[in-house]
Amino acid sequence: MATKKSDSSSNKSVWLIGGIAALIAVAAIIAVASRSGGDEVVEGVEEFHPVEVVGEPLPEFSGGATDPAVGMMAPVLTGQGFTGNKIVTSPGAPTLLVFLA
Repeated sequence: MATKKSDSSSNKSVWLIGGIAALIAVAAIIAVASRSGGDEVVEGVEEFHPVEVVGEPLPEFSGGATDPAVGMMAPVLTGQGFTGNKIVTSPGAPTLLVFLA
């Protein structure tokens, strides 16, 4: 019986040490990944570009059971990506736009 308790205690110690080592490894990875890269400026890369909107705006969603914009054509957005490449939402094509703040 004494050996079973010893094995159980030893097994718990291994898991405890492994868990602590894993936490240290995760903390180290987060610390390295979150280091600031500084204020370096990359030539030819702009964060913001003007956007052209063509079409009627969709009606505001009031939170009701039905959305009045369902089935309506969304306005076409034309702009540029970070490196100046042209980006256009295609009219009539399924498109998912996500706005994050």
